[in-house]
Amino acid sequence: MDVIMKGLMAAESHSRLLSFATRGYIFASHRPHAPEFYHVSPLGIWQDEDIWEYIRKYDVPYAPLYDITYTNSKGKICNIKRNGCVGCCTDIAFKDNHMSVLRQTHPERWEQQMRSGLGEQLMNLQKYKGNGRVNYLNVAKNIESVIDTRPCAFDDIGDRIISDGMTQSDYDSEEGSVHEVI
Repeated sequence: MDVIMKGLMAAESHSRLLSFATRGYIFASHRPHAPEFYHVSPLGIWQDEDIWEYIRKYDVPYAPLYDITYTNSKGKICNIKRNGCVGCCTDIAFKDNHMSVLRQTHPERWEQQMRSGLGEQLMNLQKYKGNGRVNYLNVAKNIESVIDTRPCAFDDIGDRIISDGMTQSDYDSEEGSVHEVI
């Protein structure tokens, strides 16, 4: 592999902004087990509005997932902004994370993810961050009771797991992960 093309935009998060500012559109990288290769970020300075303008101007097909709406934690109707991978938990520390949106837009898929081991891992994460105490799952003793709880106990897990500041970042924060329907 010589080149990795990325669709990352500096506007998506502070860490992506810093990365683009220090590395630019093209930068060399290497791994101990591989020869040098390059990362290319042609959308580095684009913003969401630029992407949608391009899609409309050139009639570019896009995933219908972006037309699905959900209600965010503030009660506003929003569109899915990033579809990402099913079961993505990179933004679990923030309200309106991928999993809480998936629970609203595709409840069967969400339940499948929870039952396939993700729910157990999220419970373990909370226990680890709570020094072994299950301080918010007093009623939920197993994954079945978590799945049946509404709203889901994991929708705002970040409020409970971020206490030491070590896991906090602005990656896909609420402001960066949703947009209101016009």
